[in-house]
Amino acid sequence: PPPPLPSSGGVPAMPSPSHPQPPPAAAPAAAPAAAPAAVPPQPCVLPAALLEAATSQFAADRMIGEGGPGCVFVADALASLPQAARPVVKRADSAGVLEIACEIEILARCRHPHLLPLLGCCLEPRLPCLVYPLARGGSLEDRLIYSAEGQRRLKMVGCSAPPPLPWLTRVHILRDTLRALVYLHEVASPQ
Repeated sequence: PPPPLPSSGGVPAMPSPSHPQPPPAAAPAAAPAAAPAAVPPQPCVLPAALLEAATSQFAADRMIGEGGPGCVFVADALASLPQAARPVVKRADSAGVLEIACEIEILARCRHPHLLPLLGCCLEPRLPCLVYPLARGGSLEDRLIYSAEGQRRLKMVGCSAPPPLPWLTRVHILRDTLRALVYLHEVASPQ
């Protein structure tokens, strides 16, 4: 198997209305140089069979999202992951191996408070996957657009009957998502 990957970053994380993420503190004008951040755990390289077992063979009733190069599935806890958080697995089609490898290369350089960390990956050609922790509060789409399918997905991730997002929370989510996207573009194409 390939060697462990370098440190990680991930997809935008959505704050939950019951656990909003605090805005970052403003730095003083003459702030001292920041101490180097602790090195996060390296993403694990996981076998396809383990991810298939954790997602019930990628069962349709475990799918909580789709888009980009694949679909996202809720997985059972994986003992080989460093965090106790329930994982989700983004599965690409077999043509997505190169896309997943490029995504890993970029995410391995990312560390941002509004990005979910990359916990693991599988680069087997038949089943390329990325593994992230489950985002608190479900997907933004399911929180903004009420639908029976969206409510089913929210219930699957432990967010049954959530209240509507207040406008101030929506503005904070927009701001934090934009900060994460700007950061990703800076990391993806350094000057």
